[in-house]
Amino acid sequence: MWSITLTDLFQGMVMLFVLTLAGILCFANFGSPTELYANAASLRPQWSTNTSAAYLRLAFFGGFMTWVFVHSCLPHTIMRVFTAEDEKSGRLGLSFGSFLISAFALLALVYITGAAVIVNGGADLESYDYVFMTVIDSIFPTWFQAVTYAGVFAAVMSSVSGMLLSIGSAASFDLVQVLKPLILSQACKPLSVVKNLVLRGFALHIVISTGLLYNGPGISGGDFLKVLIMPILLRFVLGGGAIVACTLIARISGPRIGGIFAAFPAVYLAAILSLYLDYRGEELIKMSVHISEGALVGMLANIICAVAASHLIMKNGWEKGLGLALFIWLLAATCIYFTWKLVIT
Repeated sequence: MWSITLTDLFQGMVMLFVLTLAGILCFANFGSPTELYANAASLRPQWSTNTSAAYLRLAFFGGFMTWVFVHSCLPHTIMRVFTAEDEKSGRLGLSFGSFLISAFALLALVYITGAAVIVNGGADLESYDYVFMTVIDSIFPTWFQAVTYAGVFAAVMSSVSGMLLSIGSAASFDLVQVLKPLILSQACKPLSVVKNLVLRGFALHIVISTGLLYNGPGISGGDFLKVLIMPILLRFVLGGGAIVACTLIARISGPRIGGIFAAFPAVYLAAILSLYLDYRGEELIKMSVHISEGALVGMLANIICAVAASHLIMKNGWEKGLGLALFIWLLAATCIYFTWKLVIT
């Protein structure tokens, strides 16, 4: 735990310093956020239009925050779930970390994204992964570029080492302590827990998911029926996997950090993946529009199921609890999906 804390602290201090100084330098070069985005919009007019190919700011914010969460926040969130010494420290660490990540992610987005448009003259970048590097290579001094590269490498290594340590901690302290008493208590059926949870749950889900993913596009009834059914089917497939994952995490770490906090990364990732499968054939910008609205829909439905699953499994057992949770999730996903499409949009 101490080694994880030190690596996280060092990496966090470096990245916070990099982002803060990047914002200051962008402010010095391009002015306030309003001026910066006004200049960026003049170079790239589609930012301020409402056409189908527009760079919608809200959609871009949603896509960016989704990317930040999956690649930057998810490893550390799971790591803290398994390594918190007690419930209080775990909740405090997650809350404080979420605040810092949200604040500095928005700071970086507001300044650096607009600065990249200005530096590149409004043209398309070769890769959107180069946004940050394009800005620092153009307007930042050499010494700051070196610090930035060091910060990026520190972030990567910190995430990798943190995940490896958290996996070891989870396996040696949490997982073994949970499964061993259950297996020993059923000596006549030593594999009953593993069979019921893994073989039945995961195998059934894989069969259903494979059938839906491969046979779903061939549903008869025309394009209208496909458009109507496929989004719900895909969310059901990914949502089912998320439920199994989140209930496992909640069961293992629930007494330490709380089921809803442990389940949140799994269900949110499932919502993002389901939207990616829905719109994987579209361009990045149009997909980000769907992600910004669809991730919210999927997240709401999955959170409802995560809360339900954490209570149902404790009262009704794994098999019945998972079955009821799947039914509640499908009902919630259907209601929220149609409400969003028919009322909000």
